Amino acid sequence: MAVGYIKLYRKIQSNDLWRKETFNYASAWIDLLLSANWQDGHFYKRNIRHEQKRGQVAISIKGLADRWKWSQGKVKRFLDNLKTGEQIEYQTTNVTTIITILNYDQYQGDGDQTESQTESKRGTNGEQTESKRRANGDNIRIEESKEGEKGKERKKTTDEDIVAEIDIPTNLDTSEVRNALIDWLAYKRGRGETYKQPVRGLKMLLKKFTEPEQIPQAVEESIGNNWAGCFPPKQGSNKNGSHKSEETPPGLIRNFDWGSVGKGRLPETKAE
Repeated sequence: MAVGYIKLYRKIQSNDLWRKETFNYASAWIDLLLSANWQDGHFYKRNIRHEQKRGQVAISIKGLADRWKWSQGKVKRFLDNLKTGEQIEYQTTNVTTIITILNYDQYQGDGDQTESQTESKRGTNGEQTESKRRANGDNIRIEESKEGEKGKERKKTTDEDIVAEIDIPTNLDTSEVRNALIDWLAYKRGRGETYKQPVRGLKMLLKKFTEPEQIPQAVEESIGNNWAGCFPPKQGSNKNGSHKSEETPPGLIRNFDWGSVGKGRLPETKAE
């Protein structure tokens, strides 16, 4: 059996390739290992400080369902299977779910170099601060901001977390709409136009639409045309956003008497 380690940096969780497809059981298990605290810490939720030990993940069942693109029932069954296999323990409260990776040191023990030493070296180029602040799922190990909702939104580290924070109207809430909003956030970030308040910005965007199928179509059209904004399809436009050409108006043009041209008299027209 293979032994030893490979180095897998946690930033892989922010890579589009990691989040693009629906997770399978293997990638979901690896995601839990990557999301677990490597040292004791804490996080704030509902203005209350919660302790989080090394090897623990703090994230709701709904948060995992949105992250892995699963149903909440499938997430629950998966966690139960891991618990039966003595790979994890987990406890759900009215605040969040705490998942404890059993034998965490077997996955993240000391090799040639401890993780703390690795993080220390990364600090020379400014990444040490980032690693200390990095959020695992919806777990945010950073002091509660005093700036209200604006400060909370700035702490979000993934587009999925931001979209999960939105109360999408029931008539618009589909997986296709959520994926389109994630794509839109990534597109805006690529243009250097990141929302200062992304939750509020997406809520305002949703107010423009009345049908769920309009949103993926509008996002696709805006990205394809490199537009800065996203708007509902115009009346009479086809799926590609182009408008139907108007029919030839009746009367003068269609019934123009071309035979009279050049015969020294004004052309006659036949009224409809």
